[in-house]
Amino acid sequence: MKRLLLFTFIGIVACTTDSELLSHSQSQPKNQVMLDKTTQKRSASLYKCKDDKIIRVVRITESSKNTKKVKTDEINLTFEGVTEKLNATLYQTGKFYTSIHWQWLETTENNSLRSSVGNILAEQCIEQ
Repeated sequence: MKRLLLFTFIGIVACTTDSELLSHSQSQPKNQVMLDKTTQKRSASLYKCKDDKIIRVVRITESSKNTKKVKTDEINLTFEGVTEKLNATLYQTGKFYTSIHWQWLETTENNSLRSSVGNILAEQCIEQ
């Protein structure tokens, strides 16, 4: 008889504790998260280079709905199965993108990919 009362008491305490915790967690307001209103678009280009080498360039264009500014200062470049994110840097006669491993130069005449130490990986690349 004492065991029955003990188990009943434990069951009642356990059930009320769970429901109190549940109602307490539901009553707390959740923190509102500010959403980033920046949209991101991507466009891919395929380049065929000398010696039948293929380079794929994905341009990432971000535009903010608040400021209406569009920035395209990075690309994802894939060469021989390796993808690397390259950032735009200033250059005199074209667009120049660099990372710790690669340098991608886009000019009106010729596009080329070099290693960070200057070795030519692909040259005479033409957009398909």
